[in-house]
Amino acid sequence: MDALLELLIILVFALTLLLIISERVHKTLAAMMGAGFALIIAIIPDSDGNVLIPDVEHLLELLEVDLLLVIIGITLMVGVARTTGLFDYIAIVVLKKSGNNQHKLLFALCVLTLIFSALLDAYMAMLLIGSITIVGCEALDINPKPFILAEAIFADLGGTMTRIASPPNLILGGHFDVGFVEFFILTAPFVVITGILTYIFWAYLFRKDFSKKISRSNYKEILLIDEKTVISNQKDFNIAVIILILTIFSFAIASFLPFKIELGYIAIAGGFVMLGFIGESVDQALEKVEWSLVFFMIGLLTIVGVAEKVGVLEILAAPIEFFCEINLLGGIIALQWVNAIASAVLDNIPVASVMTTVMDTLLRDYPALKFNPLLVSVVIGTNLGGNITPIGSASTVQAVSSLNRLDKPQFRVTFLEFVKYGGVTSILQLLIGSFYIIGLWVLSI
Repeated sequence: MDALLELLIILVFALTLLLIISERVHKTLAAMMGAGFALIIAIIPDSDGNVLIPDVEHLLELLEVDLLLVIIGITLMVGVARTTGLFDYIAIVVLKKSGNNQHKLLFALCVLTLIFSALLDAYMAMLLIGSITIVGCEALDINPKPFILAEAIFADLGGTMTRIASPPNLILGGHFDVGFVEFFILTAPFVVITGILTYIFWAYLFRKDFSKKISRSNYKEILLIDEKTVISNQKDFNIAVIILILTIFSFAIASFLPFKIELGYIAIAGGFVMLGFIGESVDQALEKVEWSLVFFMIGLLTIVGVAEKVGVLEILAAPIEFFCEINLLGGIIALQWVNAIASAVLDNIPVASVMTTVMDTLLRDYPALKFNPLLVSVVIGTNLGGNITPIGSASTVQAVSSLNRLDKPQFRVTFLEFVKYGGVTSILQLLIGSFYIIGLWVLSI
């Protein structure tokens, strides 16, 4: 391809990333605009008459269709299931069972957030559990800040556990064709260990708040809440439970079937079946799909794919290759920290998208490089880097927004205050991640 056209693609790629970072325009609009300009340049013939993207078939090769189907299917399924009151029901039961002990309440909410984010979505988990937490804390007359911030951190931690838990996992798992169970086996031990240590650390950070006893009279108000009142229709509630369980079970067994079945196929089937059995308006149900995220992914994958064809992304692999030249294991650990820092200030979706090509380059240039530690390094970095700042992930943004909407100023959280708690916690988690990666490396010898 001619140097001028390559330069134009590099320029469009860089400007698109800058627009996404600056948030001057909506990130989806920035990605779609960038993709549009990149595709216009990609069909301009070079001096030899060749074009980068000659037809729609070549364009579809740039898109991870399975990834897009998973996003549509999961968000449709969760959105419809939410109308039955299923998730509110679970949250209220957990709130009531936690007793009148703040440490026990923190543990219960963190575990629930971890499970919801691993099986549904980190942002959705924060949205569902956060609203119940604020109501519960108001009834118990306790500070909601430690609980809400902890849930944001545990939402991102749970987002590292399964292939469907976050867009970065969907991108990485789909690109390298990693199965649902295989992904879970690689990341679950890290999440469990880190979750326990994070809970202990968080309980220590807010020991003054958690040392206050909950009034028995206030706790009795929680016990008076009837969780069954949130169930809009018992039949639809039961159907939602069955379909969610069957879908998650299908994700788990897909890798063991004698024929290949993509996770996107399962997700979209689950979403359509959920919509069909639960009597909700199609128009209302489709509004629950995260179309903004879907088109953001389409635009981003397009521009990243075009940039990859002219070798732009290989340049980004150079700093990591420098560390790998010195020591392969050291290079992988450095990659985790680089991803975390990038994800703290950028959207972690473009970070993960760019990293697929960087990983391809590293695996090609260093045959001795082990794939599993490399994958886990990128997964940990891209997901947990979002805990460093209140703008690093959708769950932290939601957490800070929900606290800052409260009437009491003492419950609100500033940017620097979040960094004070989230940043220190992230460093702890990334240090654990570094040792975990070393363990994976040793075990894979």
